Amino acid sequence: MLGERVFGRPKSRAERVRSRKSRRTKKMPKDLAIDRGQRRRSARSRRGTYGTAVSTRGRKLPGIAHLILALGSRWISLFALGASVWMIMVLKTSMDFQVQTIGIEGAYYMGPSRIRSIAGIAGKQSFQVDPSLIERNLESHPEILSAQVTVQWPNLVNIEIEERHPILEWNDGGTSWLISGDAIAFLRRNSPPELNRVHSLESVLEIEAPLDPVIAPEVIQAALQLKALVGDEQDLFYDPRHGFGFQDFRGWMAYFGTEGDMELKLEAYANIVEILLQNRYPASFVSIENISAAYYR
Repeated sequence: MLGERVFGRPKSRAERVRSRKSRRTKKMPKDLAIDRGQRRRSARSRRGTYGTAVSTRGRKLPGIAHLILALGSRWISLFALGASVWMIMVLKTSMDFQVQTIGIEGAYYMGPSRIRSIAGIAGKQSFQVDPSLIERNLESHPEILSAQVTVQWPNLVNIEIEERHPILEWNDGGTSWLISGDAIAFLRRNSPPELNRVHSLESVLEIEAPLDPVIAPEVIQAALQLKALVGDEQDLFYDPRHGFGFQDFRGWMAYFGTEGDMELKLEAYANIVEILLQNRYPASFVSIENISAAYYR
């Protein structure tokens, strides 16, 4: 006890611990203490900073400023969205962009009013017109071979079509069809020019899909060839068993099939007619379907 008082040692263990800590603190280099303090402050700064600090210097921000700060860059997107909606509404309600003029070129058999009805764009806004869709709708009709649709700003639409030209008028068991060169059939709408006529007492045309041939194209060509040889005064008849023929003014039916050289067949027919007249045979039917096996009865 006397030694402790003489040498100045602490009287208790707690005092001795505090004394040792005090000596360590005094011996710590000044630059190390500064470095530790800076690191503690940097750590606190990192933990507490997530955005940009804005100083208002004691003044309250107005409501719009709070909104801008809250939304950040998103306010630009909201503004663009609102402007787009407003522009769409203006375009939809503006008469300046409403389709009022529809130009039609090339329509004869269907007629311009029928074309406009199929297009279905009267009164629509020009930016709502889909040219490719209208073209497909038009070309799905057998009367139309091709269609081209163009939109001219602000409200003009032009429709140019190429129609199928009928070359035969075919009475198919009581229903009259116009037949094009590629054997596509469509109903008569307007009065076509005078056409070669074919009659079949029973229905023989295969009317299924609108754009499918209703009969073999070579059959159409045979009809045209025979018609050109017999003249306009004769209507042709078609029988699925005997092909094309006509009613001879002397009272019998003459048939020539659907194949072969019709000119040679007509020459053979003329020889048979001469025999019939010379011998006064009462014929009712003459067949030149096969030129090498012609017959009459």
